[in-house]
Amino acid sequence: MTPVFDSDRALGTSRFRVLVLVILLLAAHGGTMTSGEMARHLRVHAVYLRKIMSPLLKRGIIEAKEGRDGGYTLRAPPEHISLAVALEAVSDEKYKPGDQNAGAAESASDGLDQVIVEVRHCVMNCLAKYSIADISADNIRSGLFS
Repeated sequence: MTPVFDSDRALGTSRFRVLVLVILLLAAHGGTMTSGEMARHLRVHAVYLRKIMSPLLKRGIIEAKEGRDGGYTLRAPPEHISLAVALEAVSDEKYKPGDQNAGAAESASDGLDQVIVEVRHCVMNCLAKYSIADISADNIRSGLFS
């Protein structure tokens, strides 16, 4: 059965990991950074990085400043940004039932939908326990943002 939440697919993706790394980098830097600076630190293309940051901007996790001294900054302290918030930023869709074209598989999966909802709730509760600040110290010590 395919996941019924976009976040089910997003959790293990490089997009989620890069999004978390963007937040970690901005937290470690403590100021404004351009997408080019962040791209160099994270070794990703700046265009890809700007696409990753779009949901962070929409959700108000980061803010952008245009102009000569422009760039991106965190809007909240890292201890107030949970991994659940980061996953939600990557997830474009809310709950949706299984594929409507699945026929018999759809009716067979009706009973599983509640289980899947509960599993997602457990995952989000677990991720909500961890903030960016909780994981940033390990990344700074490892030299990731040196």
